[in-house]
Amino acid sequence: MTKERSRHILQCTMSLDSIKIGGAGHKVSVKVRLLHAAVRKRILKLHAENPGYYDLQRDGIPINDLDSIVTILSFSASLIWVSLPRQGLFLRHQE
Repeated sequence: MTKERSRHILQCTMSLDSIKIGGAGHKVSVKVRLLHAAVRKRILKLHAENPGYYDLQRDGIPINDLDSIVTILSFSASLIWVSLPRQGLFLRHQE
């Protein structure tokens, strides 16, 4: 996991206030969303100029909502199944 991802996770999970509007986690999440939108726009522009650059038909819209959902799920899963057990914390089946 990159340093930026780790920092993002920490900022989002340090407190409930951090994910409220104006909190550190909320602010960094908005910045990440804007970065993704800028990259998506750039890839689509490059595709329009050179269709061989990116296969839109095969791969779909780059950095789309489904990609974001998968990323969030992988963060959650690695936290629950890898990070917590390394610290000796194990969730109960009910949790």
